[in-house]
Amino acid sequence: MVSNDLQIWDMKDGMAIGEILGSDGKPFIDGLKRINLRLAWSLSVDWFNPYGNKTSGKKKSIGSIAMGLPNPPPSLQYKAENIYLVGIIPGPREPALDEINHFPHPVVDFFLSSWKDGTWFTKTVKHATGRLSRSVIAVTVNDLPTARKLAGRAGPTANQMCGLCWLMKSDIIDFDCERWTRRTLEEHKAAAEEWKNAETKASHNKIFKQHGVRWSELLRLPYWDPTRFIVIDGMHNLFLGLVQHHFRDLIVIDKQANKELRKGNHRPVNLKELEKGIQTLTSNPTVSTMTHLRVAVLEALVQEYGVELSSRTHPRKKDMIEALLVS
Repeated sequence: MVSNDLQIWDMKDGMAIGEILGSDGKPFIDGLKRINLRLAWSLSVDWFNPYGNKTSGKKKSIGSIAMGLPNPPPSLQYKAENIYLVGIIPGPREPALDEINHFPHPVVDFFLSSWKDGTWFTKTVKHATGRLSRSVIAVTVNDLPTARKLAGRAGPTANQMCGLCWLMKSDIIDFDCERWTRRTLEEHKAAAEEWKNAETKASHNKIFKQHGVRWSELLRLPYWDPTRFIVIDGMHNLFLGLVQHHFRDLIVIDKQANKELRKGNHRPVNLKELEKGIQTLTSNPTVSTMTHLRVAVLEALVQEYGVELSSRTHPRKKDMIEALLVS
């Protein structure tokens, strides 16, 4: 709940977390009015390269599912000893959009039970006779692609580009936010249920194209609201996004990047080029048609589709084309 002076110092000061209801229909976070412990968790799913993040290194992805606890003061929330590693998502690539639900499934099982019935601890430091604990997932903190996967939304390059409003990609230059029609939780749930109950892949694709929504395991939590509980990840958005773009692509202080840019072949790939590459790849391409794509575009496609390449340190254009066509 927002404080009286309207200053928000922590996530707990916001409205969304204060409006989560418990299984009894009353506010879940109640200001310590009850004897049982109430915990609101943050969920984060991310992938990393076990071989390091060198530009010329191997490209593999292993995922982690981690949780933080916003109940303590902000200075303690994200200390290493206070982070809960839930599980590891095996590589060598990220799971596809319709495979991601398998991994948060057991996490949702636990939190659904904890929200309904709670977890009994036979003894704690301050409660010698035992104490009941209840937990909810109050927020997810991820990079944009993972946030879309977890929420069951279309990616940022899809026609239904926004998960919060009904603005289409063709309207991307419309900056009049007063005209944007916001999505509602009811609309999202209805579309997700429709997608889940569809019996054929063609039906799935049709529903997804219309609404930009798939089923998400998190929707099994009665209190979960994908239109409010997904926040911007500052690390990916600022440090790995804007800052990296300015240093590597605009200022070009990366020696390797500078060398490739002088060749003219590793000019940064823009969205239009990537979409053209995806269109080429998904329309029964030949080696000849793929050869017309720049090396940088081929590299982006390899990363986009999680294609495995040979053990070469610097894969050739021919290698990438063959691997993409086989996949």
